[in-house]
Parts: sequence; structure tokens; C-alpha cells
Amino acid sequence: MMNYRTLLVCTFTLLLLSPQIQASTACQDKQQGILREINYAKKHHNQRRIDGLNKALTEVRSRCREESHRNSLSGEKHKTTYTR
Repeated sequence: MMNYRTLLVCTFTLLLLSPQIQASTACQDKQQGILREINYAKKHHNQRRIDGLNKALTEVRSRCREESHRNSLSGEKHKTTYTR
């Protein structure tokens, strides 16, 4: 009986944390994509592209933190999506 309760508590905990994990993963995926593009632009000495991508990276990092903070304060669960 104790194992069933433990499993039930773990399942509910994962369900409650799932949106936050997904938002975090979406932010990390977006950042990784931008970092890949920055490396590609550096290899080709494209400074304008590097500058634009660095700006995009700063915005993604800022918005992900703001969204995460807003969700934790209000208890709301939003899907994190960003467009360039």
C-alpha cells in the first residue's frame, strides 16, 4: 500500500511540474538554436548576423526568465513560444 501512495505522489508531482519543465526546455532549445547560428555566422565572418543573433539571444533569455517568474507568481501555466 505504501508503494502505491509513493507512486501516486510522484505522478501528481510530475504532472504539476510538467508545464514548467516544457517551458524551460523550449527556452533552452531556442537558445541552443541561436547559439548554433552564432557559431555558423562566426565561421563565415558575418558580423551583422552575429550582432542580430546576440540581440535575439538576450531577448530570449530575458523573456524566458520573465515568463517563468510571472508563472510562478500567478500560478498560471503558459506555453512558451517565441518568434524571430
